[in-house]
Amino acid sequence: MEERKYTPTYVVPSQMSLNQHKMINRLESLRPYFLHPQLRWLRGYKPMPDWYHRLSLTWKEANDLAIIGYNTVKEETGAELYFTQAVLAGLMLESDYRVISCILGTGFGKSFVSSQCNLVRANRGELITAFAPNRELNSIIFKEMVSAVNHSPKLKKVLFEAESKEEALQRGVSQKRFAFPSGGFVDLTIAKNATGVHSSSYMDEYALLTKEEYNLAEGRAYAYVDKDGNPGKIFKTSNPHIMNFSYDDMIRTPLPPHEAVLWGDWRLNIGEGKFMELVYSQLDDEHKYLKNKFPLNREERDYLLDQAIQQVIWSPFFNDEDNLRILYLSEFGVNTESAFFTTTPKIDDSPIDWDNSTFYAGNDVAIRGTDACIYALLEHNPNKSYSRIVSFTNVKPQLWIDHETPKVMAENVIRQLKHDKARLLAIDASGVGEGQFNLLTTEDADTSCPVVPVRFGDGASKWRKDKNAIRSHNKRSELFLDFKEFIDTDTLRVTSEAWEFLEAEMQAVTKMSNDENKRIKIEPKDAIKKRLGGKSTNYLDSSMLALHALILDKLGAVSAYNKQDDSSFLEFQKELHK
Repeated sequence: MEERKYTPTYVVPSQMSLNQHKMINRLESLRPYFLHPQLRWLRGYKPMPDWYHRLSLTWKEANDLAIIGYNTVKEETGAELYFTQAVLAGLMLESDYRVISCILGTGFGKSFVSSQCNLVRANRGELITAFAPNRELNSIIFKEMVSAVNHSPKLKKVLFEAESKEEALQRGVSQKRFAFPSGGFVDLTIAKNATGVHSSSYMDEYALLTKEEYNLAEGRAYAYVDKDGNPGKIFKTSNPHIMNFSYDDMIRTPLPPHEAVLWGDWRLNIGEGKFMELVYSQLDDEHKYLKNKFPLNREERDYLLDQAIQQVIWSPFFNDEDNLRILYLSEFGVNTESAFFTTTPKIDDSPIDWDNSTFYAGNDVAIRGTDACIYALLEHNPNKSYSRIVSFTNVKPQLWIDHETPKVMAENVIRQLKHDKARLLAIDASGVGEGQFNLLTTEDADTSCPVVPVRFGDGASKWRKDKNAIRSHNKRSELFLDFKEFIDTDTLRVTSEAWEFLEAEMQAVTKMSNDENKRIKIEPKDAIKKRLGGKSTNYLDSSMLALHALILDKLGAVSAYNKQDDSSFLEFQKELHK
């Protein structure tokens, strides 16, 4: 990897959204590896493993399947595949994986490689149904398959060059079926109109299917066994439209041994070289030689990546937030029909005003295991109409040692409080958090500000007379409603750094419900964790606690605190938990 200062030559818009910044940063992350000679592939270049959001295969397994997939498709259809396409081909054609779920953005050739593989499988005698959510996408699949046949002398011969009338009746192409002499076929159908026999299933843009359509396609495959006794396969590809069952596929862990998941973004498209075909076609006369040169030197690689990034910036997708997120970043959007947080917080990356602002902290506690113990910092500047979450710190060491690590965590929190000159800390004192709270409030604890315990399962604050407290099922609901209200009214913003951590956690929270007393209830934490692939909402919880600290201060928590005689503060705490 090369380390050097580099000034890009591409031109960025004068003002960019958070997602546009994110896109540029992701593409810039390619620079140390871009078109590196060691990463040459059979067609284009090999990606790096961390360019995928998730790849459930080992890297060796992915490489082996890519080689098999590339060679099989090349032999059967004449097509040459880029690395990720080849991995998918290996999974579809030569692996024991029964269920393959793939989320990729635009331009990868998902429909292309799927069509190639479905035709090869049908030629081998497999029955396949291609499900599309609508007529337009159904037509795209048909055109891709026709193109695949037209560019493959072998498939053309099998489908059209019958030696007898009897053979001719067993093969052929129509708008609804590609039929082979082997008895295999690919049926094309709009999912809502699907009828027919049990078969393997290919679902195109499956995130747009209804749950009923999805279940139908899945059920057809699970009921199918091919002529060799092999169970039917389910192959699913899509853009990441909304957080539905397609998102569940991407984050589910552990995966059953017969399932595989591949989820990547546009870094693959550039890094593997597929998008570079367009870039090469746009090169000026001075640089046209780069198309056929290998290896490239450092300056040449930098120039080509700059050209690729510039093409992305000029794309109409770059200026459309939804398309940028879905097609380039390959990130799932909020399902507005079920989302709790329906407003995205505004971004404020201005410098922290240490002289004029007041700071509040929240600490979501975690002990053993993989969950982080997050300290969140909130800045309240009286000169602005809003507060903001500015940063997160994981105060938990990597190595856990019983009886020792909790003390280290407490010391780290105390150190942060002093550094930030925090006015108040609200800490999760539920369950394991009780121990952390006790360590921070012992007589010899050198905390520089009051520490307020918050127990999420406690009742809502009865001493608060505002709507959020009155209508909350419990303390947890109260914190969620406060956080939502502050974001909806633009009285709470976040830095782009903080948003990187908060975005997925906020999107994973679904709509509230009502308890038996018609108070607002937030879904269980375990349900949210499931959508996050087993990860806890550490960053969201700590942010809500930091905001709660601000609210408590406005209600008199700090003025009730006296380090020399904390009886008044203890009384205040009792009020909190009546």
